[in-house]
Amino acid sequence: MFDSILTESSSCQLERIRNAISNKSESSVYAAMDLGLSILKDRIDRFRSDLDAIGKLGDWESELVTYNRAIEVMEGYYSGNSKGLTEYDARIYYGHLDRQLQHFSGIASEIIDSAGDEA
Repeated sequence: MFDSILTESSSCQLERIRNAISNKSESSVYAAMDLGLSILKDRIDRFRSDLDAIGKLGDWESELVTYNRAIEVMEGYYSGNSKGLTEYDARIYYGHLDRQLQHFSGIASEIIDSAGDEA
């Protein structure tokens, strides 16, 4: 349980997303979208399923929805930028993705620790 958040490193995905913000070459955008954002989305979806399985999804649903929205905004930035985001806007969203992923890891650790205390 919570392997997607606790055992998988996110540094490669986040680096790909960050690097493509200022260098929107075809290869950088591919890396950000397919090797960054899509992997983070999958990890968050698995984390959501894990929370749901133990009855804790309601506690964190809003934060997970917000995280997925940030992923969608970044996908839009890389695929035409119809909302007209600036590079600075993209960096703010990137920072949110990075911080919240660390936050979710902390949540998973706390849940595991509290389950161990109850045993």
